[in-house]
Amino acid sequence: MITLSPEVTQYAWEQARLKYKLEPKQKEAYDHIKRSPAEEIFFLLCHRGFGKTFLGSILGIETARKEVEGSILIVSGTLKKLRTIVKPTFEQILRDCPEAYKPKFHAQDSTYEFPNGIRVHLCAAEKGHIEDLRGIHKVILVLIDEAAFFGDEDDSYPLDYVIEHILNPMFIRTASTPRIIMMTTPPDVPNHPCKKYYEKAQEAGCVATFDILNSDIPEHKIEEQRRRCTDPLAWQREYLCKWVVDTNRLIVPEWDSSKYVQEVAHDRYFDFFHKYEFLDTGVRDFTINIFAYYDFRNARMVVEDEILLKGDQVRTDILADRTKEKEKSLGYTKMYRRIGDNNNLIILNDLSGPKHNLTFMATSKGVLNSNVADEDFGMVNELRLWVNAGRVYIHPRCKYVIGCFENGIWDKSKKQFARSATYGHFDGLAAMCYGVRHVDQQTNPIPATFGISEQTHSIPPGKEESKNYKELRKALHIQKIKRSTEDWRTRAA
Repeated sequence: MITLSPEVTQYAWEQARLKYKLEPKQKEAYDHIKRSPAEEIFFLLCHRGFGKTFLGSILGIETARKEVEGSILIVSGTLKKLRTIVKPTFEQILRDCPEAYKPKFHAQDSTYEFPNGIRVHLCAAEKGHIEDLRGIHKVILVLIDEAAFFGDEDDSYPLDYVIEHILNPMFIRTASTPRIIMMTTPPDVPNHPCKKYYEKAQEAGCVATFDILNSDIPEHKIEEQRRRCTDPLAWQREYLCKWVVDTNRLIVPEWDSSKYVQEVAHDRYFDFFHKYEFLDTGVRDFTINIFAYYDFRNARMVVEDEILLKGDQVRTDILADRTKEKEKSLGYTKMYRRIGDNNNLIILNDLSGPKHNLTFMATSKGVLNSNVADEDFGMVNELRLWVNAGRVYIHPRCKYVIGCFENGIWDKSKKQFARSATYGHFDGLAAMCYGVRHVDQQTNPIPATFGISEQTHSIPPGKEESKNYKELRKALHIQKIKRSTEDWRTRAA
């Protein structure tokens, strides 16, 4: 950062031209953002240590100095990040700001108020905080810091919810064209909402990527960091800005959609196979009911369909009606077992009662609630063994269940399932886990006489001299049996 004389510093702040505070690569990113259309989300993908929060704060302060009306938001995933990263960065930039232009900080609502009336709000995407922003209007700029890590904490809201439900409606009364700038390193989980915003920004030419090899970091420091980093995935993601997933956090790393997502045709034994339903209930998360059958001949579970409910849709009558409709459409005329988690026994009792007559048996759901026990991990491991052995097939129409297999991850402590903006608590995997636990693998549902022809296994009256009779007599040693019978009758006489 260049040090300016007091006179030049005064002029820079007067003209709101603070680019001089940036490093060369930060200046490149600054120019790219300035050239991009305001109506498109700009996505800055950069390595750790790039100074994205500093760059974003510079853009926010410059905009606050230039504009005469409106609000600016700097949004981070948690209050802790605001206090330890964003606010100290703001204070650092404002050190040489002349008193005439210096904003006042209101600690009660975490807001910087500039002399021209523009406010910069430091916002946390946390429960109890982000919803408070709904009253802010005429927002002219939103800076989203570490966008790939929204939703990591239990009280942290998912990125797409923050943008679609909280931020975008704030632009209704903004006279100028407002803009959103996302700044982040890549996420460490699959299917993070920021990926779709990255791809959309890429199509619009509004992406700038700065990995550590394209940075202001000295070469000797890069080599030092390379030696320190012993995790290849961490190096690719944190330093080279690659969209890589930590497979150690995948719940079912054995899953391969190219192998196991397919439509399995019904054979002549289908009507005999045991039919199952695996129900996982939730309101904050999804309620999922999975319809499957166990192919006894091939020792595999075939998932054929799903019902997905959330929020005010989660009512016993809706679930019961849709379950009955689905059973009818699939030809599941006789259910062998319906399995439900014990998280909401009231719903299971209602479904099993005389009004709906859908009997569900309850199972435990420890690891999915957060109570860790060996048997719970064993339940997950059993599902993994089934998948690894090629014993689970899923119909392509089961989008949610497939998505849970592809994207399901443990939380960072690896003690319970993580949460996803798209897939909730990966409830499809939860249902499959305790569903597999209750599959009857011992009972052969195919009748012993099924497929046996009367023409080859019986002798119709008056057909003793037929070809079939002679063949059967030869095969079963009828002549020998007849002689033995005659000898027995002679001795008896």
